[in-house]
Amino acid sequence: MLRWAKRLPAYVLNGIVVAVGIALCQLVLGLVASSWFAQAASIGAVLASLPHLTGRALPTFRRTLTGGLLASLATLVVLSVASYPALRGLVVAQLAFVALLGGAFGPRAGPLTFSVIIGIVFSLARPPGASAPVAFASACGVLLYSAWAFVSAKLLERRYRVLAVATAVEAAGSLLQARARVLLAAHPEESPDETEARFDQLSDEVQLAQALQAARDLVYPALPSAAASVQASTLARLSELREIVLTSRLDLDLLGDDSAARFTRARLAVALRRLGVALHEVGAAQREGRATSVAGHDWSAELPDLQEALPLLEGDERARLLPLVARRLRYLTEEVDAIRGLQLGAVERHSLSPEELSQTTVVEDTWPLSALAQHLTLRSPVLRHAVRSALALTTVYYVAYALPWATKPYWMLLSVAVVLRGTLDDTLSRRNARVLGTAIGCVAVAVVLPLVGDPALKVAFVIAVGAAHAFVNVRYLLTAIAGTVMALLQAHFASPQLGFLVAERLLDTVIGALFAWAFSYVLPSWERRTLPAAIERVLEALSRYGTCSLTLDAARAEQRLARQAAYDALAVVSAGLRRSAAEPKRVRPPVRELVSALDHAQRLMAHLSSVRSLLTRRRASLPPAETSAALVRARQLISERLAADPVLDDARPPSLSSFHLPGMPVEQEPLPWLERRLDASLHDARLAGASARAALEQLKPSTTQ
Repeated sequence: MLRWAKRLPAYVLNGIVVAVGIALCQLVLGLVASSWFAQAASIGAVLASLPHLTGRALPTFRRTLTGGLLASLATLVVLSVASYPALRGLVVAQLAFVALLGGAFGPRAGPLTFSVIIGIVFSLARPPGASAPVAFASACGVLLYSAWAFVSAKLLERRYRVLAVATAVEAAGSLLQARARVLLAAHPEESPDETEARFDQLSDEVQLAQALQAARDLVYPALPSAAASVQASTLARLSELREIVLTSRLDLDLLGDDSAARFTRARLAVALRRLGVALHEVGAAQREGRATSVAGHDWSAELPDLQEALPLLEGDERARLLPLVARRLRYLTEEVDAIRGLQLGAVERHSLSPEELSQTTVVEDTWPLSALAQHLTLRSPVLRHAVRSALALTTVYYVAYALPWATKPYWMLLSVAVVLRGTLDDTLSRRNARVLGTAIGCVAVAVVLPLVGDPALKVAFVIAVGAAHAFVNVRYLLTAIAGTVMALLQAHFASPQLGFLVAERLLDTVIGALFAWAFSYVLPSWERRTLPAAIERVLEALSRYGTCSLTLDAARAEQRLARQAAYDALAVVSAGLRRSAAEPKRVRPPVRELVSALDHAQRLMAHLSSVRSLLTRRRASLPPAETSAALVRARQLISERLAADPVLDDARPPSLSSFHLPGMPVEQEPLPWLERRLDASLHDARLAGASARAALEQLKPSTTQ
């Protein structure tokens, strides 16, 4: 494979595969079928391509086939009432409502739902005619493209695994660099720079979690092959590295903010930044298949020595913190070296069996009706979005017929379909990009259309399909431009006699985007509606993780599943808090309480991870009776403090002061260090529970919300 091709990220490779598949379908259909059949079947292929994402072959085949056939069925229904415009508007509303209820099955249903919505929009662009032949041709295109999707995914499964693991490695490097920026921006009174740096770190934590999950879904089903075993070990190392990054924040606040403290944090930040660069190099080497390029690079020799801060802390109790911080940095360095070693051929047996690992993958092929039943209430954001979207699409459909120019309703509906999202934040982020992208796409088509013939336009159409598909979750402006070109050319191929007017399309886009924006306030799904349940899940997950972490002989699989559940629960609350910034002030959730709850919850997880590390590394030196008693007590109190409603008090227990560090090093006397870390866990469990309960109190429904 050419080196430039190896540098392509998975989403670009996926877009190229989709474009090639559409081109092959058009070529085959053009050779064996009439022009009208080939054109209708090509639309079916496009509809099937929308759920074609990076992934394993069989789930990809099922997803493209299901999405395409459902969209073809929607095409049949809409075309069957094409001669009755008023009735067709009601049919559009009902189909959109049913399709969007698929959101009850989670994010994996999103591409299938979107296929149906786009199928409805494309059918509105066709002139009235026989519906069954068009739907049949569309279904044939779906079958043809689904076969391509299966074959291409099978050929690229190994490459997708490599790219997924490389992306996770690079995401871990970005997290280390984000943590370094937080350390450099640290200030006793939190500054805007520190707040921004913390939000950047939070965003990088979410991205790493998503990258790890995406990689697990691809790698774990491929076990026990040799390549997949190395990749699984790499993912396990990345998970451990994430834990160490989480614990690296502990006790740093005890350094204070004088010149010695700032020097220590700066040296630590330099080390983290260099380790982050090292991980980016490892990820790039893995992506490009040049593992030997990182073989002779001794990163640990380039790291600063934290003991350089000792002269500044001479005679200061804080000097006793330096070995603690240096030890965590050493653990991080060991993980980075281990990840590099795996790329160079080191053999490392994974601690969990394939059956245990499979519990952490996302099941793609189950669609229980029970998931739908629990959303059949107006309290559900899924039902509210389905009703909101159906009303918006129907309203815009009828408004389009009332406009004074010779427009068709499909373009306005397309704007509504792609702009109106489940949350106001997502809607606003797409609104401007959609309008600007449409303007650029309209101008491009207006310039090119009179100058070139259909063969060149078909090539442009294929390129637009691939670009629109590749960048939809990365840079939506490019998707909006390519999608506009694709939709305009598709309409041109279907009905060349209708012509193309730039001004009308731009006005249709602006009107559709404005309607989408306006309808985002109809049955709104404010974050405060879903946050209470998410907060309760966080408290439950933390309690379960505490129980697993503080049980000496707990199964490794159980510990990891509990840890992953806690991470996932925290990520949901964090994402909701970020999205709420776009909402009206009167309905925003209590930011201070939620930030405090998240902060102390993350600190609690860091303490628990530190306890697990201490138990793993020092268990032989710990007295069994005292250790067991301390763990039992901590398990009980953590659960109680997370569940109780204590008075919010940030007072630090005396045992957590820098002047109460154990007198002996942890290597010689680990029990006092364990007891101190358990005290810290109880402290942050109490504050996390108190902040969460305070937030829940303010999130109680009121008549104005």
